[in-house]
Amino acid sequence: MDVVDSRDRTHKRSDASGIALIDSRGLPSVGEVAIHCPGIEQGPMLPRRAPAPLQPYRLKAGRADLLVHVDLARCETPKIVSRKVRMRGMYVRGLESSQFHPCDGLPPESTDFEFGPHSAWTEFTPEAEDDMGFAEWRERVFGDGVLYAEWSGVMSGPGSYGHWGMSLYEMRVETVHDTGMSQPSDCRAPGFERR
Repeated sequence: MDVVDSRDRTHKRSDASGIALIDSRGLPSVGEVAIHCPGIEQGPMLPRRAPAPLQPYRLKAGRADLLVHVDLARCETPKIVSRKVRMRGMYVRGLESSQFHPCDGLPPESTDFEFGPHSAWTEFTPEAEDDMGFAEWRERVFGDGVLYAEWSGVMSGPGSYGHWGMSLYEMRVETVHDTGMSQPSDCRAPGFERR
């Protein structure tokens, strides 16, 4: 745990019973304490959300006592799971980008992470790359492009995938079922913004 905006000098680990004492000298009289768990990162760029909200404190005679309830499930790094899926959503391709935004969003555990919870880094098998509709679209847009797609393959995560490991999930497309140039009205695709 550490006191927010205090130049990290207050960083303190709790003991086995969960108790941590922070020296109050030099701290602001009113502030907030942030709680962290060891091993809460799935990848170097994808920290998980804190296991407890920020805890406000007010020093009285140089002391403040806090009792914090920590969600220990948030301290366990989820296992990477690969599953066969058929999904539809918006695919965005650009410089150092290959992102798929599923219409129904990613698995629920993605919301435990600070950022990156809306899209999956996308790779394609040679068969999917050669799909006539998809190959034609790639030829037409050449660089950046947006495409509605329905496809099936293997979704893996949560982990650290793609450019700089900034994606929680990877979608490896095996079969392209349908593509289109417009976003259907029933496809919300969380996190997707048309360029």
